[in-house]
Amino acid sequence: LLQCTSEADCERILNTQEMHGIKISATLHRTLNTCRGVVSLAELIDVPSEEILENLKSQKVIDVRKIKIRKNNEYITTRNTILTFDCPTLPERLKVGYLTAEVRPYIPNPLRCFKCNRFGHPSDAC
Repeated sequence: LLQCTSEADCERILNTQEMHGIKISATLHRTLNTCRGVVSLAELIDVPSEEILENLKSQKVIDVRKIKIRKNNEYITTRNTILTFDCPTLPERLKVGYLTAEVRPYIPNPLRCFKCNRFGHPSDAC
């Protein structure tokens, strides 16, 4: 695991094919180079996730997931949308059409085992 201080250093390492006579392959870390945030806009409830992603790609959004709740055995889409950004730091604001939305950090619920009631693993891995 290498940590680069600049984007130029990172590009140089990614383009390197060989080091001291040894062939190497360099890739970006999937989770350390992305971050997730939550945007709360009622205007996005009826907009498909694919359309949101297409319109926000210019702002480094790489994935969109809507938060749904279960009510009376039916899933209802909430006004909260989880966005994954292709950068390690979360932007403060996001332009969504004619609106400006505040981006909050996404903090997922802790993973809990329902066999032993401990945290950190699911029940099928207990």
